[in-house]
Formats: sequence, structure tokens, C-alpha cells
Amino acid sequence: MKNPKKIGLSFMLAALTSFTLPVCAEPNDSQPAQTAASDATTRIFGGSTASEQDWPFAVSLFSDTIFGVSFRCTASLISKKHILTAAHCVVPPIEQGRRIYVSVGLQSLASSIEIPVENITVHPEYRSYKADDIAILELPFTLADSLPVALASSRIMDGKDTGDKLTVAGWGYRDGSAFIPTQLFEAKVPLAANRTCESLASTQGGANQTLSRKHHCTLVVNNVGTCNGDSGGPVIVEASSGKRYQAAVTNYTQKKSGSPDRICNTAENFGLFNAASSIAYYSRWIYQTITGIDVNASLTHVGQAINTQVNHRFVLTNKGDKAANVNVIGASQGLTVTENTCQAQINRGEQCIIAGNTSVPSEGRNEQFLSVALSHPDYGSLNLELLANTVGRPPNATNAVTQAVNINDINVYAAPEQWQTSGNRGVSATNNSSKTSVLELDGLATGDFSFDYSLPAGSAAGTLWVMSEKMNTLDRLPALNNGSFSLNITESDESIAIVYEFPSPSASGQPAAVVRNFKSGGYLTFSALIAIMVFGLTTSNKRRRKA
Repeated sequence: MKNPKKIGLSFMLAALTSFTLPVCAEPNDSQPAQTAASDATTRIFGGSTASEQDWPFAVSLFSDTIFGVSFRCTASLISKKHILTAAHCVVPPIEQGRRIYVSVGLQSLASSIEIPVENITVHPEYRSYKADDIAILELPFTLADSLPVALASSRIMDGKDTGDKLTVAGWGYRDGSAFIPTQLFEAKVPLAANRTCESLASTQGGANQTLSRKHHCTLVVNNVGTCNGDSGGPVIVEASSGKRYQAAVTNYTQKKSGSPDRICNTAENFGLFNAASSIAYYSRWIYQTITGIDVNASLTHVGQAINTQVNHRFVLTNKGDKAANVNVIGASQGLTVTENTCQAQINRGEQCIIAGNTSVPSEGRNEQFLSVALSHPDYGSLNLELLANTVGRPPNATNAVTQAVNINDINVYAAPEQWQTSGNRGVSATNNSSKTSVLELDGLATGDFSFDYSLPAGSAAGTLWVMSEKMNTLDRLPALNNGSFSLNITESDESIAIVYEFPSPSASGQPAAVVRNFKSGGYLTFSALIAIMVFGLTTSNKRRRKA
């Protein structure tokens, strides 16, 4: 993990009574810059007034301007000293030398008391609102009587289906005017598959948006969704137990092609879907920032034979300034803990190890997890999930497609019925009973690895994953007719698996994925244009991964 970007802000502690100004009274940098009519915009519209009792963790975020203290965004309290919000809410005012303030647990802006933020940590990969748009704010003191929101794990989100309702909240625009409401509003929005939202962006938004495992997507239905000012706010999921968790951080709404910015009052002008940063994906970064515990999870093992035992070893290092406790509180079925030295207090600079093993259950992508509780004397207990991924190699895999991939000095494995080649083109057999196709590349050298691919949008497409073993990466590729993937390999003898999971329902006789033009180590492949095409008449349940 790269070192986080931390910006210290030393302010005199002050208590200022807020007054409300139109958002347009200051530079509107709480909204991402617009470059074209088809771009996305941060936009809650619709819904109802929120109860203060239900939202004790709701946070309003302000910055100082030439007009005084002005509202910018929504945020959430995730520990007794830390605030979670969108990076694009805080980066512009920081760069302009402006102060950031927050008000915690009050439903009305008219009665809020602002606290100056002491430190801001922006995700190190943040470049725009489209990805890694997340930041953590640290208060100058602990809010002893506060009630932070619990953070959702991937296990909680795995229990949710498309169409299930999540709850968003914020002080964003309520109509087409440029005036923010003084009251907190909430609304229920349906969860959608990322592929569905990507397709909406392409067909109705005039834009290609990539929604990866970093995102959760909710649809705008009957003009209900987020609007300007809701950025950084919590997206809440209710578990089967009835407990509420924060599942995501609001980032932006994809608007319809040709619609004006900052308009949330008509079906023609409102957005298509809301994109938000997944808490599960960013949980390790969040917990390291708060507690100082650095975890080398997740782990990936490529090319494993079915039913073999695979060992996973997680190392937790305390890089913080205080001692912390780590306890294993659960594990997914099939993952057995074989070693645990994390049963005592971990002092600054110390490490502990949690190890476990699992049997590879099937071909393709398999995911296991450990649930761990991190306890810190200042911030309380936070739960984290450690992921263990394996890629099961088909038992009848051969190297018959090596020539088609055409990278020197590597081994390529694929089952004949899953990936087949004939000359410069290859087609897989239909009726693949394993419901997945695995293409494994072993022995890749350091340098740039890349390939082109085609994956149609909609129900005809399955899911295309790329997983690396030593670099521990996992990417779901967006549905594109002419897409490309690249990875800078930093360790020699890398293993990469390209895994295609068939759609449900499958599209009989239609090509679902094409992979071609492999390059490795900075060298082009030979002139042969290869295509490995997957046809499928099968069904598979869609599976997803947490960070």
C-alpha cells in the first residue's frame, strides 16, 4: 500500500454559529469539474426529512470563504475522532488555502456548531471523482459521547441483491434552485449491478464509465437520488439483523446526455444512477489510517488444482503511535485458522500473524475471508475482513493456446472446452458445464503487461476478471467493444489469470468475450492477431469481491 497523502491543518479551536449561503455564492468546487455535456456530476433529491435519532453520525462539512463559513458537502462519523467523506469535497479548498470545518450529529444546519479539522488524509490514488474519491478527516479531540456508524463488510453486501433498497442522506439540493436545505434529508434507492449502470452511462449518458469493485451503484428512480451537496455522504445498508451499516460514500450521479448541470427537478434533467465508493473495498486503507494497523491482505493464489489445500498468511503490523488489539471474530465456510499470534496487544512497531488454509472448491475464481476486530484505545473497535482468493485450474487444462497468446518464455494453460484457438482466431465450445473459463499465464516478466478485449454490454455479457498472484490485484473489466487492460508487473515470474464467468441467463450462440493483442515486458507480440472467444449456454450466479 502506498503511503497515504496526509495534510496537516493546525487551526485555533473555534465554535462558530453557522449561517446558510447559496452554494453558488462560492466557487462550486464541491462539484467535479465538467468537461462535456455527457460527464458525470455530483448530485439527494426527493425523499423525506431525516430524523436526528436515526442519523447521529451525519456530518455537515464546511469551508471558509470570503463570505464566511459556507456549506460544501455531507460526511459521516466513523470513529469518535474521524470523519469520512469524498476527496473532491476537501482537495480544492485545501489547495486554495481554505480551512475545513465539520458539524456532527445535528440534523439542521441552522443550529450547527463547526469544529475545525486537524488533519486530512486523502486516498493516495485519488485523481478525480470517478475513482478513489475518498478522504478521512481527523478532529482535534475525541467526541466521547458520539455514536459513529458501523462500516459494512463485503459479507454484509454479499447478502444484498440488485433491487434491494439502500438509504442515502445529505443536505444536497432539493429542487432546481441553487439553494441548499437547512434540514437533513434521506431517500431509499435501489441497488444495481455495476454493469447495468455502465450500460446506462453508455446508452443514455453519452459516456463510458468504469464502475469496478471500488464502487456501489444505485439507480435514480422517480427522480429520487443524490444531488449537489450530497457528495461525501453515507450510503446505508440494513443487515438481516436490522443493524444499519455504511456501505459506501456518495461520489457522483451520472446525468443524462445533454442535460444541464445542477438540475434535479425533472425527469429530463435528473440523473441515471448514483456511484459511490465501496466501504468494503477501501476498508483496509480506512482502518490503517485510523488505527495504524497495516495489513498485507488480500492474498491471491493462481493456478491451483481442484481440492488441493492452499495456505493463506496475513501479517498485521502496528504502524500507529499506540498499542492496539487484534482478534479473529469469524471466518467464511471452508477457511480454517491454523495459526494466530494476534491474541495479545500489539505495540507500536510489532507484528502478528493470522494463517489459515482452505481447499480449492472449484474451477475459476473462489473467495474466502477472515473477520478481524481492531481495537484502539482512542477510537473503539472496528471490524475488518481479510480476503483470500484462489483461481482453480481446470483439471484438463493444456498449453494448446500458448501460440495464440504469443508471449515468449511463459506457460499458458486453458481447458480445451473453455478456450480454443484455430490459426489466428479461437472459439470456445458451448455448454461449458463449469460455468467459467480460466486462462492462466505463468512466468511473466517484469514490465508492462497488457491486452485488448471486447466484452459486450447487457445480459449477453458475462463478467471478465483479471487476477495477479504476486501483486495481489483483482480487476473486473468494464463491458466495452474495444477495451484494454494493462498492469505494470514489478515482480518476476508473475502468474495472471483471466477468468470469464458466464452470464445468467446466458446468451446462446453469441460471442461474449474476445481477448487479443497480448504484450509483455514492453515488447509487442508477433503480428498474429489472436482472438479467444467465449460462447456459453449456461448460467452462473453473479459473485462479487470486497476490498
